[in-house]
Order: sequence, then C-alpha cells, then structure tokens
Amino acid sequence: MLKPAILKSCAVLALVWLSACSQGFLRVTDPDGTVTSWHFSSDVGGKILWSVLTPQDLATVPDWDPSQPNRAPLELDEAIRIARADLGRYVSDSSTWEVGNLQIDRLTGSKWVILVSWVPTDPNVKGTLRIPVLPSGRAVPLEEIKVNVGDEAAGT
Repeated sequence: MLKPAILKSCAVLALVWLSACSQGFLRVTDPDGTVTSWHFSSDVGGKILWSVLTPQDLATVPDWDPSQPNRAPLELDEAIRIARADLGRYVSDSSTWEVGNLQIDRLTGSKWVILVSWVPTDPNVKGTLRIPVLPSGRAVPLEEIKVNVGDEAAGT
C-alpha cells in the first residue's frame, strides 16, 4: 500500500496538471470507458479549490443540441450572474474580480457546462477562479483541498 505522503504528492501533481489543462476540466472514466465524473480546479492565492460533477448531477440539466435552431438553455449573461453570486463564497471581495473567460463544454451527449473563469483586478492577488455553472441555473460548489505533504514526507 502506498504511503499517505506519496498519495498526497500524486494528488498535488494531478492538481498541477489539471490547473494547466487547457480544457479546464478532467474527465474521469472507469476501465470500460464510462465517464464516472468531471473535475474542475482553481488556484486562488495559493488555495486549491475543486469541484466534482457526476452523471447523476446531470439528470436535471436540460439537453442542448447547438446544431438545432433552439436557444441555449442558459444565456451567458445569466451564467455570469449566477457565478458572480457564488464568487463571494470563495474570495473576500468579489467586486475586485472580473470575468476572464467563458467556456462552454460538452460533458456528455447533449449535456453541457458553462465554465466562468474569474481573474483578479488587483495585481497583488494571483490565480484564476473557475466556477462551473450548469444550464439548469446552478453553480457547482467548490471545496478547498488542503495538501500538506511536508510533515508526512519527513516521517513526522
């Protein structure tokens, strides 16, 4: 069995890779290729925030086929409003953050997510905060991941 320090080191490497991932999220599959979850990450001021969606989370998400003449189930300005309302849960002053990027990603079939990326206007604050918004009008909650490899790696 792997030591907790090794597992945590692997988790840190995975988070670094995910943060650099141009797609903005990681799709996790089981051995037969079935998607089991989608993971989104952010790094804000040294804090790593993470959110997870499962196929069950998508059950209430409206279908959307962009090749059809119907409108998207959620307008981008509404997705920004929902993400802005959620932003204050993760930063002390949400008025000092602005939209840096909007990304619409197909998760599976006709299920999509809008990824609203926030960047700080204060040059002393570093990072990008990505808030996934489902077309059902719900922001996906983020949780802080605390990784402390130093103590266990040293054997203390």
